[in-house]
Amino acid sequence: MQSFACLLIVVCLLVPVTSGHCSAPAMKGPPAADVHTHPAGIDPDPSPFSLLTTGAITFYRSFISPTQGPRCGFYPSCSAFGLQAVREYGPGRGVMMTTDRLTRCNLLKGPGPDYYLLPNGKLFDPVSRNLLTEP
Repeated sequence: MQSFACLLIVVCLLVPVTSGHCSAPAMKGPPAADVHTHPAGIDPDPSPFSLLTTGAITFYRSFISPTQGPRCGFYPSCSAFGLQAVREYGPGRGVMMTTDRLTRCNLLKGPGPDYYLLPNGKLFDPVSRNLLTEP
């Protein structure tokens, strides 16, 4: 047992302390997040129309949607889709994208080449795949 302890001490003395994974910059951790930026890296649009549309969607999500229960067959839900679309692409394009999504949210929808079925039974239809542009 003493020989193992001596061997361990010798090895610890021979291994350099400043290896790449134990260097001072690596030990500081990840850089701190900037608290003044939007989580998606997009600055929110302060225009009145943008505030009106995001306020209307937030009002719907807070007060109307909880009384009706989960009804949307898509993931993310239509209201979450609308909020993300308005925040990322502005109120004009965001409202058009949300209107397009709402017209597709009906009982006749099903899995296909446009969206696929998730394990929870909802159809995956993210904002990034609905930019209203031709591929």
